[in-house]
Amino acid sequence: MVAHGNSIRSLIKYIENISDDKIGVTEMPQDDALIYEVDFDGREKSKDIIKL
Repeated sequence: MVAHGNSIRSLIKYIENISDDKIGVTEMPQDDALIYEVDFDGREKSKDIIKL
């Protein structure tokens, strides 16, 4: 999936279970591929970052 801006912020917020208070100050990666392994509910089990 490819996303940017607010759409990637929303996806990361859900997958990584980030609170509303913390998502505003969370750094959004640029030019990196985020690879998640998720559980049945779509929550992060593991995360890899590939620098492009």
